Amino acid sequence: MNPRPLRLRLPFLIALVAGCLAPSQRREEGLTKAAVEYNNELRWGRYEHMDRFLSKDESAALVVRGRDLGDDFSIAENELALVQIAPGAEKATVVTEVAWYNQRRALLNKSTIEQHWQWNDGRWMLADQRRIHGSRFPLVPEPLAKAPVPAAAAAAAASVPPATPEARR
Repeated sequence: MNPRPLRLRLPFLIALVAGCLAPSQRREEGLTKAAVEYNNELRWGRYEHMDRFLSKDESAALVVRGRDLGDDFSIAENELALVQIAPGAEKATVVTEVAWYNQRRALLNKSTIEQHWQWNDGRWMLADQRRIHGSRFPLVPEPLAKAPVPAAAAAAAASVPPATPEARR
C-alpha cells in the first residue's frame, strides 16, 4: 500500500471531523460573544443597541428604565461568572456579576444576575433575567411582591360570617 495517498487524505479527514464538531462549538462561542456584548452595552448605557438581544417590547422597556435612571447610574464592572449550555442545546444560562453605583450616593452595590438565553433564528436572544443575589439591580425588573395582609384585617375578615340570602332582606 502506498502511504502517500493516506498522508494526503489524513488532513482532509481531520478537517472533515473538525467540521462536524464546529456548529455546536460555534453556537457555544456565539452565546459567550452575545452575552459579553449584551452586558458591555448594558455597562456603557447603550440601551438603544439592545434590540439585537432582546424582544422589541423588552428593548423598548430597557430604554425607558435606562432613561429613568439618568446619568447618575453607573456600572463599574460586570463579569460573566458562568456560561452554561448543553452541546447542541437551544437554551442556555449565563450568570453575570455586576458592580454598580449611583453617583449621588457613592455606594458600591453588587448584584448577581441570572440570564436565560434562547437560540432563535440563528442567533442568541435574552429570553429572561432575574437577580439571584445582592442588591436590587435597577435595570432588571423585579417581580411584584404580594402585599402582606395586616393581621387585624385578616382577623376581621375571618370573623365576618358569609352573607346569606336571608341576611340581605
